[in-house]
Amino acid sequence: MSAVKAFNFAVLFVFAVLFFACGESGDDNVIQDDGDTDSLEMPEEDAIEAEDAESAESAETHEISDEDAENSNPYGISWTSCSLEEGADDGLALCASAMLPLVYEPLGEKRIEIGAKCWKPEGESKAQLWLLQGGPGGSGMMTFEPFMREIRKLYAELEICTIDHRGVGYSSLLKCPEQEDPDSEGGAYIYASEWDACIDYLNKTYGDDLKAYSTSNAVRDLATFIDATRESGKKVFVWGGSYGTYLVQRYLSHFPNQADGVVMDAIHACSQPAIAFPKWYNGVGKQLFEYCAEDEFCRSKLGDDPWARLEAVHKSLDNGHCSQLQLDRAGLAYILGWLTWYYPINSIVPAIVYRLERCEYNDMLAIVNMYNNLFGGNGDLLGLDGAWWSQVLNANISMSDQYWGEEFEGVDLDAYFAAMKDEVLVGNWGTKEEYEMYQKWPKYEDPLANTLPDSDIPVLMLQGAIDGATPHEQAAVLGEHLKGEHQNYILFPYSAHGVMSDSFTSADEATCGMKIFMEFLKNPEVDPDTSCIAEIPPPFFEGNQNIAQYAIGYDDLWENGETTQKQSVESQDLTLRLPPPELRRMPY
Repeated sequence: MSAVKAFNFAVLFVFAVLFFACGESGDDNVIQDDGDTDSLEMPEEDAIEAEDAESAESAETHEISDEDAENSNPYGISWTSCSLEEGADDGLALCASAMLPLVYEPLGEKRIEIGAKCWKPEGESKAQLWLLQGGPGGSGMMTFEPFMREIRKLYAELEICTIDHRGVGYSSLLKCPEQEDPDSEGGAYIYASEWDACIDYLNKTYGDDLKAYSTSNAVRDLATFIDATRESGKKVFVWGGSYGTYLVQRYLSHFPNQADGVVMDAIHACSQPAIAFPKWYNGVGKQLFEYCAEDEFCRSKLGDDPWARLEAVHKSLDNGHCSQLQLDRAGLAYILGWLTWYYPINSIVPAIVYRLERCEYNDMLAIVNMYNNLFGGNGDLLGLDGAWWSQVLNANISMSDQYWGEEFEGVDLDAYFAAMKDEVLVGNWGTKEEYEMYQKWPKYEDPLANTLPDSDIPVLMLQGAIDGATPHEQAAVLGEHLKGEHQNYILFPYSAHGVMSDSFTSADEATCGMKIFMEFLKNPEVDPDTSCIAEIPPPFFEGNQNIAQYAIGYDDLWENGETTQKQSVESQDLTLRLPPPELRRMPY
C-alpha cells in the first residue's frame, strides 16, 4: 500500500501492543504471612456471574481441569468468570487470583497474591499462549484485551492467557501512596526529588520482602500457572514485548524446556545494562536521519546530511537560539528520544528539528503544541499512572536487575555522563541522579542478572531497526547467542518499538510481524517466511493533515502556509515546561 495510506491507518494504532492501553485502578493486595494456599476471587467488578443460561453453560464448559491437578496445581489455583476488557463486565474470560510463594528458593511460608487471565476459544483449543507485558511495570490483565482480540481474529482455536507481574495490577500492587498522590510534587508521577521518601516508605512497609518482587520470582509465577493449566498434547507458547522479552529470557534460564516455543518483540537483551543504553538511543536517531536523507521530500527540507543539521541545532541552543522555548540540549535530546519510540510518531522527528531550526512564531507554537499534545505538558509521553502501571515495580526491576553492568566497574562516571552532552543528540541522557538512585535503592541480587539464556526450543525474535526504546544494536546480541535450530532473529528495517504493531503492508491485513508470529504459533519448527518485510514502506516523513493535526495542531508538519492558523498565545506561554533533570520521573 502507499505510505500515505499506511500512515493514515496507523495514526490511532500507535501504542496498542506494548504500553498504551488504559486500565482502571485495582484494589491493593498485601503479602500474606501465613501458609494459606487457597485461591482468592478477583475484585467484584471483574468476578461476575454469567448473565444468562448460555453464558453460564459456556463458563462451565471452559473450566480448567486436569487429572493430575494434585501434582500440577499444588497451590490450588482456581478460576472464575471475569471480564476480558478491563471494567466492561463482559464475562468472556476466566480469572484466577492465587496465593503463591513470596519466595520460591528457598521455599518459605509467606504468600503473595498473583493474578492471571485466560480467554478460551469457543471450541476445543489447539494451543495455549501466554502474553507478558512490558515496562517493567505494566499490567497484562488490564491492558491486553485489544491485543488478544487481534490474535483471536487470526487464530480462533488458540487459548490466550496473560499474567500480572508481581507488583502491578491484580498481583499485589506496589506503590508509594504519598509520592503518587495527585497533590504531591510530581502529581501522580514520582519525580527524582521524591524517591528518597518513597524508598523510606518501602523499607518501612516491606523491608526485605521488597526483594521478592523480582524478575526470577515473576517467571516462577508464570511457570506455576502454566503447569496448572496446560493440557496434555497441546503446545504452550510464551510471548513477551519490550520488558516482556527480558522476562522471556529469564524464563528460559529457569525453565528452558517447559514451553514449546517463545516469541520476543522489541528486545532488551539481558546481558546489556541500561546504563549503556544512551549510545544505542543515539544510534537509532542516526538511523532515522539516514532514512530522512534517503527520502526525497525529507532531503529537500534538511539537505543531504540531516544529522549535521541536527548537530547544528543542538549547538545553537547553547548560544541562545529560540530562547523563548527555554529548551536546552538535554531537553531536546529527551524529547526526540521519546518520539523515536513508536510509529508513526517517529516520522515527525525531522519536521520538529526543521521547525526548531527556523524558529518563527508558528514554529515555536507548533513545538509547544506537540509537547502539550503528546507529552501532556509535563514531559511524560507514556502517561504511566494507575493500577495498570507500577512506578515502584519499574524502579525495583530497573535498579536491581537491569541498570548496572560489570563493564562499568572503574569507569569515570562523571566523565561518562558529561560526555553525553556532545555525543547523544537523540535519546535520554544517563545522569548522575539516576546512578545515585541505583546506589540508594534496596536492590535484590540475582545471579542471572546480565546473563543470556540457553535453550533448545524454537525461538522467534522480532526487532525493529529504528526502535528508540530497545535499540537493535543491543538486541542483536541475543540473536547472536540464540542461533540453534528453529531459533530466528528477524530485523525489520523500518519498524520502531513493537514490530507486530507497526509493520504494516496493507491497511486491510495483519502486519508483517503478526503474520510471522501466527505462522510460528501454528508450526514453530518451520523457518519463517519473511518476504513481507520487503513490502513495508519506509517512514513517511512528509506526513499528512491527520498526523499534523494530532501532533502539532496544524495541517502541515513542516511549513507555515496561508492555512496555518496563528493562535492567540502570549509570548511568555511559548515555553516548553520540561522538568529539569533532577525532577524528571525516574528511571528514564
